[in-house]
Amino acid sequence: MESRKQNIVIVEDEGLIAADLRGRLERAGYTVPGIAGTGNEALDVIRQNSPDLVLMDIRLRGKMDGIHVAERVRRDFDIPVVFLTAYEDRNTLERAGTTQAFGYIKKPIASASLEGSIEMALAKHRHERYLREQRDWFQANFSAIADAVVVTDRASRISYVNPIAEALIGCKAEEALGKPYTELLRFRNQEGRVVDDLVPVVMLHGAPIPLPVGLRLEGANKKCFAIEGTLTPRSHEGRADGVLIVFKDVTLRRFEEEQSRQDDRHSALARLSDGIAGQLDLELSVVAEESTRLLGELPSDSTLRSAAETIESAALDAFAVTCRLRAFGQEREIKPATVNVNDALQQIATTWNGALPGLKVQLDSEPRPVHADASELNRVIDMLLQHAH
Repeated sequence: MESRKQNIVIVEDEGLIAADLRGRLERAGYTVPGIAGTGNEALDVIRQNSPDLVLMDIRLRGKMDGIHVAERVRRDFDIPVVFLTAYEDRNTLERAGTTQAFGYIKKPIASASLEGSIEMALAKHRHERYLREQRDWFQANFSAIADAVVVTDRASRISYVNPIAEALIGCKAEEALGKPYTELLRFRNQEGRVVDDLVPVVMLHGAPIPLPVGLRLEGANKKCFAIEGTLTPRSHEGRADGVLIVFKDVTLRRFEEEQSRQDDRHSALARLSDGIAGQLDLELSVVAEESTRLLGELPSDSTLRSAAETIESAALDAFAVTCRLRAFGQEREIKPATVNVNDALQQIATTWNGALPGLKVQLDSEPRPVHADASELNRVIDMLLQHAH
């Protein structure tokens, strides 16, 4: 057994028993910095000496019994308590259990039972303190990460959720713990179908894998987020022990990327239309001029006048098309200003009432101004109505 230099405070209102315990502990290599006979004395002695363990008799003189004192010791000092008792009634043991004590020894006390209980309590307390430190380190580090973090055990149950993940899934950590992760992380693919449990796959693979491309997370209130991330297996003593899921909301980024692709396509079409218009303008203007000159030279009763007029009309129509192509190819100047959306909707509704007599527009009861180009806003709303119609 390892060298024992731990300090142990005895809380016992029977003087002879307390003295006997002190002698036994000191002969076993422990140090006894103080003995108390009441609850208040016990708290004072513990506060002054900061012992490694407290031997606590359940029955004490005064208003506080040993169970009350043990609750204060656990809450205020984080020191392990081992109860001493001559009573084993059910109610007493149940009350003692609520204090999270590290064991109890029945009187009369055997030396082997005393030393064994003390060593077990000290070892258990060291282990629990280590686990708390690990948990606190774990939480402090993962709480600082800008991405959402969810940790599962080997059975796919949630064992940790950081604040970012709480916000995305719409569930507090204390409510999420112990639940199957698929119950809260509702992953859907690009077709909208629910994705199967990925934890067994990652644990079998034994290495980090990315979340499937195009994955979406159905969060609180059915709101969906585009997400990206990875799943990393955790191991303990060489065994797969769960999975670390790290992901982030990329909805805005994907929207901006799609807008950029749309802008690129629009720019390409604009360049193409401008090029076509430039190529056709010269030829069409020549055709129009020549057909006009020909009409001027032909007699009024000539059979060719009809053909010349058709050519002139077609050339002018084609020239009008090239003008529209050139206009499409030119950048529209956006002039943002403060716009009331309700005003734009009322204007569109008035225009569309002729085509759709049953059209009803429900305006916002609390209209908020927006910064936009009024003509572009009207154009977009009109386009939406055309598509819907």
